[in-house]
Amino acid sequence: MAEQTTRASHTQSLPVLYVRGTHYQVGVEMGRTFKNNIQVYCSESSALNEALLPYYYTDEGKTVYNEYHEAMRQVYPQYEDELRGISQSSGVEFHKIFLLHISSELLGLLGKQATAGCTDIMLNYIDYQGTQHSVIAHNEDGDRLTERLAYVVHAHIKPDPDLYPHLPTERFVSYTYPGRLPGNCMTVNHHGLMWSINILFPKNIGRRRTGIYTLTRALASAKSLEGAQAIIADDPLGCGYGFSVNLSQKQKNSSEILMMNIEVAPRAHATPQPYHIKRLPTSSDWESGVAFHFNMYERMPEVEQHTDQSSVQRKRTLLDLARLPADFNKVLDILGNQDHPVYPVYRNGTPPDTFATFATGPTVSFVRYFCTLSHFPVGFDETLPAKNMAIWRI
Repeated sequence: MAEQTTRASHTQSLPVLYVRGTHYQVGVEMGRTFKNNIQVYCSESSALNEALLPYYYTDEGKTVYNEYHEAMRQVYPQYEDELRGISQSSGVEFHKIFLLHISSELLGLLGKQATAGCTDIMLNYIDYQGTQHSVIAHNEDGDRLTERLAYVVHAHIKPDPDLYPHLPTERFVSYTYPGRLPGNCMTVNHHGLMWSINILFPKNIGRRRTGIYTLTRALASAKSLEGAQAIIADDPLGCGYGFSVNLSQKQKNSSEILMMNIEVAPRAHATPQPYHIKRLPTSSDWESGVAFHFNMYERMPEVEQHTDQSSVQRKRTLLDLARLPADFNKVLDILGNQDHPVYPVYRNGTPPDTFATFATGPTVSFVRYFCTLSHFPVGFDETLPAKNMAIWRI
């Protein structure tokens, strides 16, 4: 119980930055505001200090680093501007900040991929009373260090007209890891497009590709589900690693809410970017109106992947718990389930499952004409209210 209290207290102090400016200016403000968080994270991160940095200082590691860096500069230079802003104002060297953004790719190449990950429930269901339940609910799982140092970025980005006259304005709210670009956890933008991310573990990793942290950051510029799909499919270099994105958006001038899950695999050679879409239209049939995703490929059997035992068991648990129709509160109960002694849905960081759930959210819910992005306190203490990170009229 003492541990739950400590974890809840971290969540209660979750800081939010409201910022407006160019990509570089927003990066500077993120680095300045969360300077301590970023410095502590980079100082204490075992992945960075025991794996990524030692590899970076080898000839091979420097070559691989430069390949990913050049890919970012070629396709998304505006996000490199954000990283330089974060680095300069936080006082953390750029190469350390960039290593955080290719950590999945490098750890995979080193055979040291971590089985961190998340659980998602997508609900787009009309019950027998005619009530619509449209929710994406997400458990954010990771290490204790991230738990106490994460923050929320509420950004309005107007690209520098001299550098990027063709780029659109971006407005979004994103739960963000220290030192990282927003977009890789749980985000909603001003077009009412919401997404959450599940990391996947492919065995074959693409070099000279766009890193997944960069690609998920780019989703903030999408105006629609189709736009998000195009960002993934049309990247000129392709994706270097694997992830799954859960997306939702209410259609304009309509009550219809569309949801989809996209599984993305690394792009090999000159082949088209491999991905698979599962759509979840509004349905009065329970089995058609609910979907789950974990940290493994479900619909791309051609992708060789590392087995994540936590994902295997979490899937079994959810399939058992969600056999009958559920509403929003039931979905939260399912995400808080700890019945399995080794691999619970709501993870506790007890070996062999070394990662813990430190946030439930965002949950995105559509009520009339509003999209609400909420963050629920860790531990599901009912005395602690949800944090509404964003409420937008759509």
